[in-house]
Amino acid sequence: MRFLLYCSVILCIGCSFDYGTDSTEDESPTIVMHNADYIRMENGTLNLRFEATVLEHFDGRQTMRIENISFEQFQENTVDITGHAGTATIELESRNIVMEDSVTVESLSENMTIETEYLDWKDSERKLSGTPFEPVHIQKSDGTDIRGQGFSAQLRTRTVEFSAGVEGTYGSTAE
Repeated sequence: MRFLLYCSVILCIGCSFDYGTDSTEDESPTIVMHNADYIRMENGTLNLRFEATVLEHFDGRQTMRIENISFEQFQENTVDITGHAGTATIELESRNIVMEDSVTVESLSENMTIETEYLDWKDSERKLSGTPFEPVHIQKSDGTDIRGQGFSAQLRTRTVEFSAGVEGTYGSTAE
């Protein structure tokens, strides 16, 4: 019996416990909304509107995770971009967005539709990109119908690139 007590004391003296910080604050949503309608105004003007079946807001990470999102982005009080995705994660400070699961984005001003399984928007760079291997399909009203992998689009310069597997037709009819 003394031997067992002696071993227990030795083990307790030799062990330390690191309780660290409470990481559940970053992992658990602060707010959860179901069937949410979200509107973002900037300078008194409607900028973004979306609907989602689930919206989770994480204060610790300053992110929103959204399920089954449909959205409209406005330019001068007119719908400019529409889309939908199975899931989206928005970084609130940077305004970066990752969309996944049956992503469709339509630019009404560019007469263009993008379809894929993954899109990553970097707001400060004004850059939209896919993954190196996920196919992206772009269609335009001018007859452009292109598929490829390794998609990226730089909105400042209005350039689109694919790194692999590109096929399709580019601008066959006049607008």
